[in-house]
Amino acid sequence: LRTKAVARIKDFLLQKINSLKKPKTNLQILQRNVLVRFKFFTQFLAEHHKEVADEVKMHYVVTMSAVYLKQFKTYVTSLQKLELEYSPTKADLLISESQVPGAAGRIWDNLGLGRGPQLKDK
Repeated sequence: LRTKAVARIKDFLLQKINSLKKPKTNLQILQRNVLVRFKFFTQFLAEHHKEVADEVKMHYVVTMSAVYLKQFKTYVTSLQKLELEYSPTKADLLISESQVPGAAGRIWDNLGLGRGPQLKDK
């Protein structure tokens, strides 16, 4: 009985997490009204089948990472399309290119921006 409950809860939670991938989804509302409302399911999985609970957590993390990366890429692309009168210079940087740590540097690389934005020297 417990195994069947774990399998059904896993399928249910994965279905709800996958619904976060749909375009034009209000993530905050879905997270608050659906995922938080069923948090006792994740507690049940953690108590009765740790491996499945970890699998559901990792699926959520991977899904949200992909969703946020896509939204951030869209945001960066739309910013790049704007024609601004003021163009940023090296004096506007908050962090130098040599200080970009591993994870942040990989984010820049994934966005196709390299280890730092290419700015004009003025």
